[in-house]
Amino acid sequence: IHPVLFFHALRHWMGLNPWGGSLAEGAGWSVELPLRCRCKLAAGTPAWAHAIGCNCGGISVAMHDELGKLWEEFVTVLSGVVAVSGEFAPFGPGDLRRVDSVVASIPGLALETGLDYTITGVANQGGVAAGADCDLGPAIAAEGTKNSKFLKDMVAAGLGFIPVAHETTGAMGPAARDRLFAPLLEQAKAEEGIRQIALANLDLESAPWNARSIRSHFLRRFGVVVARGVGASLVRAKWEGRVLLRARGLLA
Repeated sequence: IHPVLFFHALRHWMGLNPWGGSLAEGAGWSVELPLRCRCKLAAGTPAWAHAIGCNCGGISVAMHDELGKLWEEFVTVLSGVVAVSGEFAPFGPGDLRRVDSVVASIPGLALETGLDYTITGVANQGGVAAGADCDLGPAIAAEGTKNSKFLKDMVAAGLGFIPVAHETTGAMGPAARDRLFAPLLEQAKAEEGIRQIALANLDLESAPWNARSIRSHFLRRFGVVVARGVGASLVRAKWEGRVLLRARGLLA
């Protein structure tokens, strides 16, 4: 991850304004940086918080897709099966709903299971409200939204469903953690053959000291994917905001 992207993602993770605040706070810009997108912001959502999830420029979709590919790698390395890689229409071509992957051979799951990935904000209006209720509140809320959209009809179609939510600070939602991540790791711990295959595929000896177990390796890779996407979104929107201010004759 580039240091500039890391810096902005880190400030977001720490709960600080990644754009440096306003002059009234002792740093930053004399006016609020505008957004290039035409989206309507919810009351209480800072422009920078909206920029993280807005797909203006395609960064949000790229982060989502990279996260999905990493989850598919995780499942495959730990001897699960990716039955469908990429979007799948479980309800037929006439239904616009799509899941992002279909997996099988997951401990504790009897059915082929659809996965739908989402990265949810913690600093926008909804994320702040959900986070005030409980730990991982934004991820749990995102899981609920996905379940409402898919779960009942997936079961009726003979498939399972797991919403895979990550918060923009990197935290993994409990559904993916408890039903996908932990069971595959426990299976690898119990079955030496699966563990050895995973270790051979990952080449952990060349990894940093804090990413040399299967668990820590993938947790850090998930975190880097999210942080890189968050940082890129913030940096792009910040630059575009400065360009817009200059076009208006304002100091940026």
